[in-house]
Order: sequence, then structure tokens, then C-alpha cells
Amino acid sequence: PRNLYRFDCPKILAIGDTHHGPDPLQMLLSYIEQEEFDGILCENTPHHAHWSAALGRRAVGWWPMPDVRHYPQSTVLAEARERAPVFVGQVGRWHPRRKTSIEFLHRCGLSPRQVCAPAAIASRLYARSLVSLNLTLNGDTNARIFEVLSSGGCLVTDRLERQGGLRSLFTEGEHFLGYDDDDELVSQVKWALSHPREAVEIARRGNQAYVAKHLPEIRVRQFWDHVNGRSDELIRLLDYEPRVAHANQAGPVPRSALIERMRVYEWLQEQVRVRSGVRVLYLGGVDPVTVADSADLSRLHRAFAGFSDQAPQVWEKLRVLGVADQVNAVDLDAVLEGKWDLVVAGFEDLSNLDVVNRIIRLEHGRIAVVNDGQPISGSRLAFLAQLGWVADRDVPWLYTRQTEPTASVPVAPEIVTNTLQVRHVETGLVEAETLDIP
Repeated sequence: PRNLYRFDCPKILAIGDTHHGPDPLQMLLSYIEQEEFDGILCENTPHHAHWSAALGRRAVGWWPMPDVRHYPQSTVLAEARERAPVFVGQVGRWHPRRKTSIEFLHRCGLSPRQVCAPAAIASRLYARSLVSLNLTLNGDTNARIFEVLSSGGCLVTDRLERQGGLRSLFTEGEHFLGYDDDDELVSQVKWALSHPREAVEIARRGNQAYVAKHLPEIRVRQFWDHVNGRSDELIRLLDYEPRVAHANQAGPVPRSALIERMRVYEWLQEQVRVRSGVRVLYLGGVDPVTVADSADLSRLHRAFAGFSDQAPQVWEKLRVLGVADQVNAVDLDAVLEGKWDLVVAGFEDLSNLDVVNRIIRLEHGRIAVVNDGQPISGSRLAFLAQLGWVADRDVPWLYTRQTEPTASVPVAPEIVTNTLQVRHVETGLVEAETLDIP
């Protein structure tokens, strides 16, 4: 909807899917900038609330899946439930990991039942099955979580990072069963099938938790209390997320800096959607806030390589942002160890000889250079090209290895000072020695 300023009433933006697609957050940002809203509510992607909070102009809250209808079901005893795990939803080209997991269950002899059905029929299937599967599209606290619990099904769902909010609403082992990968998925399904009464008890407790706090009529009341200023309950539902609190305290982020962060995050988000094992390495010159952006991406391996003089401040800020335990600390040599899908470098990293020496030897992956939204000089881009890294044709802010470094690798101008001389050696690395230059 457009031209909302013409309506003389409170205007609340309810945000849905921003967890897939090439640039969903940038599109959301453009829309928010063009319209006036009195508040913003996330529905299934509370892990993206900090992006809206970074605009600094509106209160941001979480309205968990308000459109899930409740179809009360009679309790079905464990002995009467179907043993075939049931999954209700799509398994197509947009869900490659979901398809892989279903096929893996088949290969393990568990014969999952995958169907597409209206919500009312799905509710009966959940209530009559011993195991009800949820395989999220991309780390979202999706409707299926609430649909299974509302129906009295035993929910087996992939674990979300804590920024996804699931852990703040329900407790694993008490209300649902979680898994990190396909092997653990198989283990959890086998456990439920071999412990049917315990699985039904988990389903019962999950249903009780849903009825107590998540019924549709509760969601309606929460919304109108929010709109009319009678309660800040929906805002307080995000109290579990330090990144939101930090964004609120820090104030508005310049648009260029926000877009720069969004581009890196959206690229990683799409990589994680379609495959597992994605690895990203952040170098010491990257703002910890940018590092923290990716903490909500399940199945992403995150690492940070800082220098001794940077490390204490960086890790303290990561702790404030609530993500320190989700980022692996590595030394700079890790740049050359294993395979990184993306290396994120700060502008100043390209002035560091230790970093440059490793970038020269890096043979795969991609490099993104961030600079708090400020333009990167042409000389610096030319420097990257001479190191063998050129802008990607489809994603111009990413640099991929296209050529070998030149025999005589030039060094970024900022490295050369009146006490620092750069010379090139046979290995193609860069060394420096201190000279007394008048």
C-alpha cells in the first residue's frame, strides 16, 4: 500500500518474509523510507528486527504468527497414532535443503509422509501422527511451529539460532524436539518412535504452552493493546535480542552503511538457504556490528581473525551484542586454512601487510570490502585487481579470484610511509623493513 499519510489513523507495518530472495531487506528499507508508520512488527522473522530498529524512528516489536488458526483436536493416545512422520508443506525448488532432508529420512527407512493440505486437514494429521516435522525455509519462526503445537502434535523442528526467538517462546525437550542436521533429525525421529508415550507427553505440554499464550484471540488483543498504547508487550517480546537493544541505543544508522551491511548479510542468507556448510571469515578491520548481523543464520560457520591490539575491544562489543559465543576466534593464518565462501575485509585491512600477504595466497572464495558505507577509492580497487581479485559480474561489490597476482605486486599507497619501504620478493609476498628516511 502507498500514500498511507492520507489515512488519519495509527499505521503499523507488519513484516513477513524477509528471509529469502536476493535483496529483501533492501526492498523493505526502501518501502519504509517512502511511507510513514507509527510502529513496526515482525511476524515470522524476529531475527531481522534489529534492521528496522537501526532506522531509529519507530518502535519495533514482535507479533508471532498472528494468522495461524486454531483447530482444537481431541487427544489421540500414543498407541493410536500413525508412526510415519508427517510433513505438511512444499518440497520444491525453493526448498532444496528440505527436499534433501525428506529424502534422507526415506533412505534411513523412516518413510516420512509429505503432503500439501489445508490448515484444517493438516491439524488433524498432526494430532494423529506420532511425529510432526518442521523444516524451516531459512531460520524463520514459521507458522508450522504454531500449527503443530496448536494441534497437539509432537513437533520435531530444526534448531534456530537464539535470535530467531523460538527458544524465548518454547523450551526444547519440554515442548518440542530439535535437531541441527539430518543425522540428528533421524535420531530424534527414531527416539520419538521408540518412546511413543514420552513423545505424546511432549506434544501435550507443547499444546498447553500454545493455548496459554498464543491463541488467535490473544494475538488480536496484543495487537490492539499495542496500537492503542495500552501495552508494550509486543515490544518486550524482543527483550531476548541484544542486537535490538543496541540498535535502539545507538540511534539511526546512515543509509549507506546500512545498505553495505545488508548486502553482505543478504548474500550469506541466500547461500545458507540453499546449502549447508557455508563459511564466512571476518577480518580485524570489520565493525563487530557487521559480524553480529550474521549470527542469526543457522548452519553458518562464522569466524573472526583480529589482531592482538583489536581483539579485546572487538570481543567485548560482540558480547554486548549477544553473539560472542556464536563466533569462532581464529588467527590470521586461518585465511589460508580450509575453504571460505566469503572473506569480509575492512577498508583498513587492505593497508595491513599481514592481511595483504594472505589475500595474495588465497585461492578460492570471495572477498567483500566494507567501509562503513563510504566509497572505496579507485586506487584501492585497482590494488585488489592487481592482487588477482576482480569485481564479480553479477554482484559487483564482491571480488573473486580471476587471475594470478602480478609478479611485482604493488602495495596500497597508504602502506608506504616515510619510515616504511615495501619491496617485492620472489614468492610474490610483500615484506617491509624500517629505514631511516629523512
